[in-house]
This record gives sequence, structure tokens and C-alpha cells, in this order.
Amino acid sequence: MQDAVEPEKNRLDRLVRKNLLVPNKRGIIPLWR
Repeated sequence: MQDAVEPEKNRLDRLVRKNLLVPNKRGIIPLWR
């Protein structure tokens, strides 16, 4: 299970796919901010 290998990255990946997070030049910025 890759979740055990990179739990945080996987978590961010899922949020990005759900459009909750938007990749930016400074990194990843949450839209709810």
C-alpha cells in the first residue's frame, strides 16, 4: 500500500484531484483560505 509510504503526499494528491488545493509557484495553496 503506497499510503503507508507517502501518506502526506497521497493526501495532498487526493485533495488536488478534488480541486480543494491548487498548485502554485509558491507551492500548494488551499482554496478555502
